[in-house]
Amino acid sequence: VIMLLAVGAFIFSAIHYVMTGNGLSLFSAKAIYNPATFNFHSMVAGSAMAVLSYLGFDAITTLSEEVNESGKMIGKAIIIACLLQTVIYLAISYFGNLVFTDYSIIKNPDTVLYDIAFQIGGSTLQIFLTLVIIVSGASTALAGQSAASRLLYGMGRDKLIPSKLFSYLHPKYNTPTFSILFMGIIGIIGALTISMITLSEMVTFGGLFGFICVNLSVINHYFVKGNSKRIFLHVIMPILGIVVCTYILFSLSTVAKIVGFSWMFIGIIYVTIRSFLSSDFKELLKKEILEV
Repeated sequence: VIMLLAVGAFIFSAIHYVMTGNGLSLFSAKAIYNPATFNFHSMVAGSAMAVLSYLGFDAITTLSEEVNESGKMIGKAIIIACLLQTVIYLAISYFGNLVFTDYSIIKNPDTVLYDIAFQIGGSTLQIFLTLVIIVSGASTALAGQSAASRLLYGMGRDKLIPSKLFSYLHPKYNTPTFSILFMGIIGIIGALTISMITLSEMVTFGGLFGFICVNLSVINHYFVKGNSKRIFLHVIMPILGIVVCTYILFSLSTVAKIVGFSWMFIGIIYVTIRSFLSSDFKELLKKEILEV
């Protein structure tokens, strides 16, 4: 609610700023597309950051075990969350571009929102947005930590990672205590040692690769296994998703790609070794040796 109030205050202040004689128009196509300054590479780079902004909806799926709802209801919740995000992001971006017409004077991209807030609403709006972002940052961190710890719990329960540590549930609160603490420690280390831009691109790499896998899963589940005849929905659309996500993924910085592909390679090696050391594999190997 506080976040929505902040968005409303920002939009109201921007409209008031435009309407009170600053030589600006409330409706301007250049706030969306300006041919004089448009750059395709910059748009793709911005798209990578937009992907990061959307990653919050993943918490709905990772926390699905916490609710007594059907998969269809969870799917609807994801779509509603994405639609709300889109409306909010478009509104803020449009009015931000409307009142801040010259991007070349931006000194620090990380604080440009505060500069715009001061321009349209003075120090009052700037301080209000700062407080809201601090509060929302804490809540977002808690939501992310909770969702990620549940993901680790699921992997620990399936014995993909050490189960004694990650599948442990607190006897009283029934929460994956060690997974939560682990994610807290990792989060603190990352916040203190990695720049925001680098961290954002690394997280975006994981998100984009996850989206690629989701689109592949749609084709496999509905078209290959389900023999679906809905070619546009279950083949063409997922392929378009794969192409777009792949293009954005390879447009990320070299550091993000090195870290992302290295982490992926380590994961493949880990899973391969785990499969060879699994009990089923040991039993099969033992049976083969005995037969020989």
